[in-house]
Amino acid sequence: MKPIERSTSFWLLAASSLVVLWARPARAADPGPYLRADGGVNFVTGTHLDIEGLPGNLSVNTGFRVDGAFGYQFAPWLAVEFEGGFMQNSVRSLSLQDQTASPVGDSHLRQYPLLLNAVVRYENPTEFIPYLGVGVGGVLSTLKISGDSDNDSVLAFQAKAGVIYKIEEQAWVDIGYKLLGTAEQSYQIGGVHLQTKDVLNHFVGLSVIWNF
Repeated sequence: MKPIERSTSFWLLAASSLVVLWARPARAADPGPYLRADGGVNFVTGTHLDIEGLPGNLSVNTGFRVDGAFGYQFAPWLAVEFEGGFMQNSVRSLSLQDQTASPVGDSHLRQYPLLLNAVVRYENPTEFIPYLGVGVGGVLSTLKISGDSDNDSVLAFQAKAGVIYKIEEQAWVDIGYKLLGTAEQSYQIGGVHLQTKDVLNHFVGLSVIWNF
């Protein structure tokens, strides 16, 4: 066989193999446990405050969120998972009526969610699996202003959505969005009582899932 013919045959075989691999139907996930780890950016909205009974606002910078979860897939379309995580956003300013003050030193809002999630997946012939999920649980929060801090534990809810890509049967990755909301949080900072309204956390990031 001539070199040109041999080269042409090689590339035709390679192209055919890629087409076969891409077009192969995705296998539905078997029931069983899995681990998930994710990380990304965290935006906080809805941070209205009552400061000693007066209306104010807490402004925070874009932060980050990391989570880990242990889950069990009961069916190809349904999974339940126990999730814990950590979020941190630095404080930009505190506003009271027409006055705005920037805190000095280390000032941040830290939140530790602990949630039970239910996840519904849409299995289909491709490697891309959309999903939706809801969760309930609690959040332990720490608000630190200019070196003074206080903690509070409140109820929380979560909604999430994204798309999984099945690299192989065991290893998956996904890109997703989470909305985590909490009940009112109450703090005593430097002798001043602060109470938040509903705090909404918006997470956008990547996840790695390992199925056992």
